Amino acid sequence: TEAAGYYGLGYAQAEDRPQRTQGLFLFARGEVARFMGKQYLAADLRNRLWRHREMAEQGVRRLSPRVRRNYEAYLAGMNAWFTEHPEQRLPGIAAFDLVDLVALVRAPFIFGYQAGYAERECRADGDPGVLRSDEPPRFASNGWAVMPARTRDGALILGADPHVENTSPMYYEFRMHAGGIEAAGYALGPLLWQVHTRNVAWSMTTGGPDIVDCYRVEVDPANPDRYRYDGVWKPVLKRHEVFQIAGEAPVTRTFEYTTHNGVLSPVIRRDGTSLYAASIPAMRRADLVSNEIHGMVKAAGVKGVRRAMATSGMFQQNIIVGDRGGHLWYVRAGTTAIRPSGYDWTRPVPGNTSKTAWLGLHALRDHVQIENPESGFLQNNNVAPDVMGAAVDAAAYPVWVFNDRPGRQSTRGRRTVEVLAKNDRVTIEDALALSFDETWTTAEDWLAGLRYASESLPDAAAGTARFRRMMERLLAFDGRAQRDSRAAADFYVWRRETASLLADPAFAPFAALPWKRADFTPAFAKALLDGLHRAAATMDRQFGGRDPALGDLFYAGRAADGAPVGGISIERRGDKPCNDGASPFCDWTMRAFEAAEPDGGGPKRILRGSQSMRLVQFTSPIRSYTLYGFGQSDDPASRHFNDQARLFGERRMKPTYFERDELTAHIESTTTLIVPRHFAK
Repeated sequence: TEAAGYYGLGYAQAEDRPQRTQGLFLFARGEVARFMGKQYLAADLRNRLWRHREMAEQGVRRLSPRVRRNYEAYLAGMNAWFTEHPEQRLPGIAAFDLVDLVALVRAPFIFGYQAGYAERECRADGDPGVLRSDEPPRFASNGWAVMPARTRDGALILGADPHVENTSPMYYEFRMHAGGIEAAGYALGPLLWQVHTRNVAWSMTTGGPDIVDCYRVEVDPANPDRYRYDGVWKPVLKRHEVFQIAGEAPVTRTFEYTTHNGVLSPVIRRDGTSLYAASIPAMRRADLVSNEIHGMVKAAGVKGVRRAMATSGMFQQNIIVGDRGGHLWYVRAGTTAIRPSGYDWTRPVPGNTSKTAWLGLHALRDHVQIENPESGFLQNNNVAPDVMGAAVDAAAYPVWVFNDRPGRQSTRGRRTVEVLAKNDRVTIEDALALSFDETWTTAEDWLAGLRYASESLPDAAAGTARFRRMMERLLAFDGRAQRDSRAAADFYVWRRETASLLADPAFAPFAALPWKRADFTPAFAKALLDGLHRAAATMDRQFGGRDPALGDLFYAGRAADGAPVGGISIERRGDKPCNDGASPFCDWTMRAFEAAEPDGGGPKRILRGSQSMRLVQFTSPIRSYTLYGFGQSDDPASRHFNDQARLFGERRMKPTYFERDELTAHIESTTTLIVPRHFAK
């Protein structure tokens, strides 16, 4: 039965990750600082402000009967493992219940999206330095798909690659064939949110409609705990919370709320007689994501996924869905309010009047969508919907639904379109190569500048032996950030040493790509060469007489024996994000790896980037592959603690063994669970 499968999922997660599994519950409760210390207090404050458990109490009552039963079974399986291993339970924690579980599913998405956008928007009043809510975030994830007509095997291929912190607890790899569910991919607790089934697959990338509004509310100067709304006094609601902190005395905080649009709206800040409250349509519907994703997992095709998502309860995402029949669909999802016209909804709006109240919620049909594009492929690597590979008219949607700058592309999106547009017989090998593509798309322009500098200033192009070797390699460099490439290491260090170059007003023509040879000047050429001299000196200090490859600078893994990797991103915080078009300031490869800057202490560990990769082709049988950073088990003594780091370095995914007969030859051990009778029927 489905419920028996969820029982096994709960048991397995507890077995592989006992502390992180409990940590997710504590995160949703806002109690992490109790065990981990003061550095986690800010996250606890944010989570309690949004009242996840209270909203989850309402959500539990609205779960579908099947989802509720599955979730109860998941809890039972998790608790069964902890009963067998009581020493792994965190001390002093009351048993987790179904409300905790629904809160766990809600909290990461509110924390990562609505809460962050609310804080940004409510601080935008009078501060032009604060990003507008429709400006591109610094998130990076890949999602793309190719229809059967453009694949050699006549079967749809879909790739997905969330780029997150390597320690993120939101992705637990699983395979489940239970009852009506046949799925493989990644789960957040019991939520099978990034998967493929026998019938459908989808990718999710950050981006979507505007899902948050901030209200500037003028309070009574004589009594700042009340405000007028359409001439009627309303109270500012208050809630006092006590936070336990490991090694320190408890602290008490008071949270405030208004009631706008019929939902509790947290007060983000006060400024004199003004308070700023954030209102989100998803505040009181903690059940929708669970119900929708269960429906997506059970869907027989794209049409079934669309029916499952009809309640418009999905968190803010670009979702690309493909099915076994070859159909392809994109939707820019997120629970979105219908706003009255006449206001700038990217900044705080007047909150003392119903003139700014929502007019309802957008139905799924109102959202940006693409179906079976003529191009035969789609990609949304955190880009605007009109550059995905199909025609989309931004003017056809309210600005808060499109919620992007038309034409905005990312380095990863540009590379994906470039690769897919010129290949009308994509193979699974081609798809794997694209998933691991390590091309720096800006290298062509930078190297053209260096070539001009070496030709126009031959005297300045002379230098130390290291400088000459680097120059020779760079002039022949193919622009790929491969781990075994010495030229890639040279390019990376050179780019870092010239990071401030483009901020010089004298070099304004080079603040955007492509660069034009007619704009090159001796001054710019000298600046490029000066940067290379500095890069050579840096290499000499760190590596002596050795010429390092890129993999000598960076490694993947969570142990000292990690694997050298390529695919490193080039960026400097404070510059334009790599999701802001073809920018010379930065370059995210498809892998989008970020790491600490290397120094004399040796290679630096990857901190963020490709972490939960998936690739599926709907052949018969299905061919699907995954790669998880960097091992399934959290036990350092387990051989599966860091075993996938090597695959990251080698640019290889592992097969999921989706079919039972494929799996059989690779089973290392078997655990038989006795599922409670009411979950086995």
